[in-house]
Amino acid sequence: GCRAGVCVQSGPWRKKSNSNILESTLTAFALPPSHTSTMVQIPIRIKADEFSLVGFTHNFPYLKKPQWTVTVNGVLQGRAEVKYPVDTAPPKQQQQHNQNSSSL
Repeated sequence: GCRAGVCVQSGPWRKKSNSNILESTLTAFALPPSHTSTMVQIPIRIKADEFSLVGFTHNFPYLKKPQWTVTVNGVLQGRAEVKYPVDTAPPKQQQQHNQNSSSL
């Protein structure tokens, strides 16, 4: 499972009736969850009898909102804003060096 960063999960695959099309939903969300977290779902469809390349990217271009993009075989399936996770943990305490130590 996901522990930190942006997590992507696939929902169950369903076969569309009277067809060779499989459908599912990809869900992206930031971890750890916070009040600023977002969750986005994008439906995807692939053919059951052939290989498909499912790709997703998450980028944060300069001065623009972070985008999560999903493609199937190079065709855009969806794009949405997924914010980067914010670390709300307090900063780690740095070790203090003993200034009274001497070396020979």
